[in-house]
Amino acid sequence: NNFNHTGCNKVTYLGVDYFASTVKRDTVKSYQGCDSVYNVHNIVVTSVTATTNNFNHTGCNKVTYLGVDYFSSIIKRDTVKSYQGCDSIYNVHNIVVTSVTATTNNFYHTGCNSVTYNAINYTSNATVRDTFHSYQGCDSIYNVHSIVVKLSTISSTNASICPSALPFVWNVQSFYSAGSYVVHLTNKAGCDSVATLNLTVKSEPIITVKDTFFVWLGTPTLLDATALNDSIYKWTTISTNTFLNYDTILNPICTPLSNINYLLTVTSNEGCSSDKVVVIQLNKEIKLPNVFSPNNDGINDVWDLSTLNNLKGASVQVFDRGGTIVFQSRYSIKNWDGTRNGLAMPVGTYYYIIDIPDYKQISGSITILR
Repeated sequence: NNFNHTGCNKVTYLGVDYFASTVKRDTVKSYQGCDSVYNVHNIVVTSVTATTNNFNHTGCNKVTYLGVDYFSSIIKRDTVKSYQGCDSIYNVHNIVVTSVTATTNNFYHTGCNSVTYNAINYTSNATVRDTFHSYQGCDSIYNVHSIVVKLSTISSTNASICPSALPFVWNVQSFYSAGSYVVHLTNKAGCDSVATLNLTVKSEPIITVKDTFFVWLGTPTLLDATALNDSIYKWTTISTNTFLNYDTILNPICTPLSNINYLLTVTSNEGCSSDKVVVIQLNKEIKLPNVFSPNNDGINDVWDLSTLNNLKGASVQVFDRGGTIVFQSRYSIKNWDGTRNGLAMPVGTYYYIIDIPDYKQISGSITILR
């Protein structure tokens, strides 16, 4: 009978350890004492040198091995048998899970019209990302660089105004005459803003008219105003009666019944206006005494000419019968005391001429009594 006894590196048979292959025989006697059974024991010792292989499986936060997800580090082992059934290869799988909490940093790079970052010039907005890996090779820091390019602005403003609107205030600055002006400001983005003002000053009407008209009661008077750069006319007054034939022409006719002030407003085709105040001074008929008695009795001692004092530019001349001037006064009219060069004039009748500019001359006689 053949018996096989096998083992890896060592075989124990009948209490004896065998470290190498050998053949052991024994004979079993029959009951008569004859050899009848021969047993052959083949002791086969397989010499095996075990091999250990180490495998590393690494990942960030998770490692998948043989279809299984591992979220923490662990060691997995498996053994590969030889064909004789002996352990011969030991595989050690080191599953290394690196726990990583990624951090994102945001950086802003701003500039006017262009931004230079990492030697690259950007003229428009952009986003640049870079990642720093941990020593295990995991992404751990994400840097986001926002490139913000702000723009300078250029603007132009055209303004056409009347002289009455000067000074013209623009961008917190005052301008007193026509022209083109350039100012540098800071826009909302914090960049340079170049602003240009083209300022035009339109022509306004130039009014020429007397300040005061002396008008006699019942006498229509032409208000002879002139205007340059004119277009529209308007005479206004606070009175309920204007005493004008028309109030929308440049030269109306005024027939006043009382003193009155007018405001003449002239508007040009460009919409600019000028104003002028015109005073109408009403004069009633002059009534002068025709006799006086310069005898120093305190009664009617002078020829009273105070009525003429309100007549601008009026003058008085008094003549004797021969045509000699015996008294004259102009502008600030004085009363006549009946003397000439300090000498009393004789009793009699004298003749006078009163000249009132822009109206007429008045003549008559005055008698001296004593």
